[in-house]
Amino acid sequence: MTGVKPFDSDDVGEIFEAQQHQEIPDPRILVPGLPVEFYNILLTATQKDPGRRYNSIWEMQFDLRRLAAKIGIKAQMEALKKPHVKGFFISYQADQQERIDRLVDDFSYKVAKIGASLRQIDFED
Repeated sequence: MTGVKPFDSDDVGEIFEAQQHQEIPDPRILVPGLPVEFYNILLTATQKDPGRRYNSIWEMQFDLRRLAAKIGIKAQMEALKKPHVKGFFISYQADQQERIDRLVDDFSYKVAKIGASLRQIDFED
């Protein structure tokens, strides 16, 4: 958003600590004129407590669309379409857990590279 990382350090531990316990810096300092509504959307999306974040991308999209209409930006309908969802199940034995986790991590990385997302749900029969 600003071209600057919200938490910057050479120490990964410091970054992790900041991400866990500090609010993001106010981007309006670096982007004067940024609407307060957009700042509020960012704050909601980055809340530390998951219960205070948006429940879905559609809720966030609603706020973004409302802001876009207020400031005169036309939303591109293609970007607002609901995504397609593809599901599959992997059945495996407990001793295969580590290899399955590596496969899922690799697949998730590849899915993210093309701009899609992977959600994982673990359950037992």
